[in-house]
Amino acid sequence: MKPYTRKASVLWLGSHQRGKGAISTPSAVLNHAPYASGSDIKRRGTNPPELIAAAHAGSFSMTLANELGEAGYNPRQIDTTATVTMEDIAAGWTMTQIHLDVIAAVPRLEQCDFIDAALRAKANCPISRSLNANISMCAKLSPRGAAKRLLSQRISVTPPLAMVRTNRVILNPHVLVNMVSRRVRQLNAGGGGASRPLVAGLEHLGAADIALHEIIEEKMGFQMPEFIALTRPTGRNRKKPQHWAKT
Repeated sequence: MKPYTRKASVLWLGSHQRGKGAISTPSAVLNHAPYASGSDIKRRGTNPPELIAAAHAGSFSMTLANELGEAGYNPRQIDTTATVTMEDIAAGWTMTQIHLDVIAAVPRLEQCDFIDAALRAKANCPISRSLNANISMCAKLSPRGAAKRLLSQRISVTPPLAMVRTNRVILNPHVLVNMVSRRVRQLNAGGGGASRPLVAGLEHLGAADIALHEIIEEKMGFQMPEFIALTRPTGRNRKKPQHWAKT
């Protein structure tokens, strides 16, 4: 598929605090729409954090629909709300957190498979991969589209550093997603034992975060099964079937 470009233009008048602007896109969906600073909630119009939230929610929804389609499911509806957190740190105003609330109606799909698809979608979403912020997600199936009554599943992953480190330990991304998904189910099962973090000091993190750190610390691993060549015995080593025996 060939690369493509999209653009938008903003006309800004005045200073940062007292100024105002207008944003337009070639599609005319935004045509001189009022544009202001995100910290000024009194002014009418959109702002950079709001537009990033809209782009992230839309991109993730389309990526999740694609992941579900490749797995053989036909989603009826995907509702995604992205919440962007801006903080005034030493470097200035910075986007530090994005939270995705996802509710989907998918016939015949169980929660564990939905979580797998949601994790893959967040990892493959173009907007997720372009943002340097902590991205958390709360994903659940709508009862209308679920195969049975399902509870919401909290997923919190800290890209890109955690994913980069785990990719160095587990080279196959499909194996990594499968390991994290299985570990998340163990951690959320409760009752002690395997439901407790294998690394101390991670109790405040989400289940997926804990799983990633356990892989980084090599508390979890994956080993391909050994290949055993099966040969058909011949000659004296070959045993006769029972019905061959003489009576």
